[in-house]
Amino acid sequence: MISIFKVPLIFLVLIFFIPKDDTAKKLIDSYKKSDYLVFFKSFPDTYNLFMDLYGFNDVKGGHILYKNYDEHITFLFSRKDKRVTDKIFYTKIFELSKNGIWSADAPTLLQDGIVEILDKDFKKFISLISKKPNKELHGFWHFIFDGSSKYDKQNKELFEKIFGRLKKLDANQSKILKEEFKKMYG
Repeated sequence: MISIFKVPLIFLVLIFFIPKDDTAKKLIDSYKKSDYLVFFKSFPDTYNLFMDLYGFNDVKGGHILYKNYDEHITFLFSRKDKRVTDKIFYTKIFELSKNGIWSADAPTLLQDGIVEILDKDFKKFISLISKKPNKELHGFWHFIFDGSSKYDKQNKELFEKIFGRLKKLDANQSKILKEEFKKMYG
């Protein structure tokens, strides 16, 4: 007979561990099969889930997919299936990164992929995210520039480049970007 106290524990295990393990298995299998569509649909939609799968903890070590973060994030940004339109892809990337906090490894690679999008398809990406609430835009721009030291010349150059382009396209976002950058780097 199952104790009444064990039922909530079993339920918590099912909620927190089974879906993460199932997602990890789908990501590993679809990557091995080069099934981009399944991989894309299985890839985390939130930063917290992304870190649960690909993050690193100084005490416990790498999370379940930590050892796969490089190949998986590279595959995500390869965009190998035309059924994943720009709008679908950019929406997922925005949702994934809007609450991100810099950390070494997987988040850095995610930042790099987003910066590449901003370099190659700036107008389309900015147009899509311009409809998002200001709070989410603050989180997104914070994540893009998070992680550098105050004196990082490359980060300041990237800010100037993006800010200059953004100012011409979207006054609200350029204001938000400037506020976030100033908060982080003075």
